[in-house]
Amino acid sequence: MRTWQWAILALALSVSGCCGKLAEKITGKAIEKAVEESSGGDASLSLDGNIDISDIPAAFRYPGMKGVARIAQNTSTSTGTVYMLESEDSLEKVKTHYEAIAGYKQISKLEQPGIDPVFTYETAPKESCIIQLSTRSAKTAIILTFAKEKT
Repeated sequence: MRTWQWAILALALSVSGCCGKLAEKITGKAIEKAVEESSGGDASLSLDGNIDISDIPAAFRYPGMKGVARIAQNTSTSTGTVYMLESEDSLEKVKTHYEAIAGYKQISKLEQPGIDPVFTYETAPKESCIIQLSTRSAKTAIILTFAKEKT
C-alpha cells in the first residue's frame, strides 16, 4: 500500500472520532471497502476506542498510551497496520521517547517548526514503522503505521 493511502486512512480515522457511533460504523465500512477495492486485499477496521495494542513491538509502545482506532490491510504483496493512539503526556515528552528507540534503525526524521514530528524506523528487512505525533484536545495523538513487504 502506498504511503499516501495510509495518510488518507489516518486522516479519515482522526475525523471519524467526532461524529458519533453510527457515523463511525459507516465511515469504517467505507474505509474497509475503499482499501479492499484499491489494494485487492482484505481490510479490517476497529474504532471502538479500546484497541488491543499487544501486537505493537514493545519499543514502540509509549507508556500509558491508549489505543483509539486500528486498521489492518493484507494484500498479496504487503501487510500493514495503522494504530491511532493517544497519551495524556505532552508532545515533547512523547517525542523524546520515540527519538530514543533502541534496537531499530531510524531511516528518516522530519521535524521543523510548525510541522508535527514524523519518524521512520526499519523494524526488519522490508519492514518499517512510521511514527506521527500531534497535539489533539490537550492530548498527544500517536499514529503508528507498520508496513511489511511480502517476499
